[in-house]
Amino acid sequence: MKALCKNKKVNTGIAIFALYLSFCAAGYLTFRGSYAAVMSELGITTTVVANYIVAFFIGGLVPTLLYELISRFLFRFSQARVGGSVDMLMFALRLFYIAANVVIFLIKLVYLWYPLAHIYGDIAIDFVITTIAFVGFLFYALRHVPKERIAPMLYQFGGSYIIVYGVLALIALMLEVL
Repeated sequence: MKALCKNKKVNTGIAIFALYLSFCAAGYLTFRGSYAAVMSELGITTTVVANYIVAFFIGGLVPTLLYELISRFLFRFSQARVGGSVDMLMFALRLFYIAANVVIFLIKLVYLWYPLAHIYGDIAIDFVITTIAFVGFLFYALRHVPKERIAPMLYQFGGSYIIVYGVLALIALMLEVL
């Protein structure tokens, strides 16, 4: 991980595309039902394969755009508290989110056999796995931030995570209800 982030062995554009694909996979099984419901409500008939393909690629677009917008803003805002360049930390957070989204996708494969599991799974699984990945990122960041900057960094990143994840969870909950 350190070699990937420090030497930028992976291009940032490739990392963002991998993040997009991981968000597509993580949200696919939930979004395919929402997409089918919207299409049937509009009276548009689609084939099952087209529904799956569109649901996969569109399902990751909004989370990726929101993630990039919010993370860029928060990292630039927290640059003074963390001290120095935050580009390596921003790149590392992408990698942690990619891993979290892949784990979420693999766990959500259970939905294919137990469709009612998504009622509880969408809220609980996403939060738990994402929080585990974020805590892993914080432990990673502790080793790359000067000692006098650790407390402000934890306060800034931890508080921002709770606020941003709370807002995103509310949006997801409203979309599930609608």
